[in-house]
Amino acid sequence: MKERLKELRKELGLSQRAFCQALGLHQATYANFETGERPIKEAYIKLICKVYNVNEEWLTNGTGKMFLPKFTSSTVELLEIFDALIPPLQDYLLQQIRELKKLQDRL
Repeated sequence: MKERLKELRKELGLSQRAFCQALGLHQATYANFETGERPIKEAYIKLICKVYNVNEEWLTNGTGKMFLPKFTSSTVELLEIFDALIPPLQDYLLQQIRELKKLQDRL
């Protein structure tokens, strides 16, 4: 995991100091995580994932994408509406969305 911590920080373009400030960690503590001198507690893993929108599965196991998708308020609203529909209407909506996507791709 130490390699992924460093990879994440570099992907974000942050120094150890800047990365730690957003987490409320001392730089020395974090440096020990990156070097593997100190095991990282689950609470810190969860904090890093929350603050930087990181996929916890990627950080802990190296599987999946580094970052989680970011949901806008429109995306959340769409998901809530979709979830409230009965299954036949959900199928219809998906069909319409696919057609809109095809139309957009042709433009």
